[in-house]
Amino acid sequence: MITTFSDYSQNTNVPLNNEQESLIKEYLDSYTPKICCLESYWSQNMTDPLSVKPFLKAIGWMIEKEIVVAHRFIDSGKGLSYYTKYPDGLIWQDPKLAGIDLFYIAVHGKPGGLLTPVSEIDSAELIKAFNGLDHYNNIVYFAGCDVLGGENGKKFAEEFLQKTGTVAVIGYSGTIHWIDSNVIDTLFLSRFFSIDGNKYEQLQEIYDSVLYDYPKAKECGFSLFLNEDQNL
Repeated sequence: MITTFSDYSQNTNVPLNNEQESLIKEYLDSYTPKICCLESYWSQNMTDPLSVKPFLKAIGWMIEKEIVVAHRFIDSGKGLSYYTKYPDGLIWQDPKLAGIDLFYIAVHGKPGGLLTPVSEIDSAELIKAFNGLDHYNNIVYFAGCDVLGGENGKKFAEEFLQKTGTVAVIGYSGTIHWIDSNVIDTLFLSRFFSIDGNKYEQLQEIYDSVLYDYPKAKECGFSLFLNEDQNL
């Protein structure tokens, strides 16, 4: 992932002329971090407006940095694929969404899968929906309970990393309450997006800092799986 001009210089064998250097620097200087949030409804109460979108939009305000938040509600694996699957998914067709840094999946979970009000999304369907993430660096944050829990959750995380090519999978192996998830997610996301340079190389340090500052995160099963095959 090219996050600074020096990164580009170190990761290419092709010499650059002054015009190429100027274009790359202009792109990097103008790049705006992006979150793609795919969320399902949290209850069957149709008057309940609960959504994580305001929370995510507040992350940029808290760290005084512009962050683009793309948000849609989903209720099935097919609905998820409509946005995410390479190369026809909507995120791959919209130039304004190029280079999403973090996918935030805000859906009730089960070990190795998701539970929407309409249908379950199992491991194979989830992995298929995120085909193509190896085209640039990004991470996937499963914000629902239990997704990374037990043997099924661990196996899912490992297969997801291998088959989608994302840099890391983050989420919870246990049941988590709203107040705890808000604290943990705020700590992680604010630190992830505050870093200048290659933030993907510092994921372990960010994760460790959250556990240190909020020990209850460990009780909640806050988990990080890194893709060892990724060349950052």
